[in-house]
Amino acid sequence: MFSTASIRQEIDAAVGDGATLEEIEDMIVSSLDVSEELQAALWLYAWGALERAQSGLGRPVAHPSDPRHI
Repeated sequence: MFSTASIRQEIDAAVGDGATLEEIEDMIVSSLDVSEELQAALWLYAWGALERAQSGLGRPVAHPSDPRHI
């Protein structure tokens, strides 16, 4: 089993390593055995993470130490 927090951390690490959205989708998102809705949500998170990184705001939306993260 996995948590969405751990998947978001994987996405953030991939963004930090310079992965493209397509690479993140292939390596992480589409490889998960989850609903299409959750895959779509993770894809949107990846897209947002890339946008934040490109704008210089590279910080994740939710950090694991933040009690509000899901």
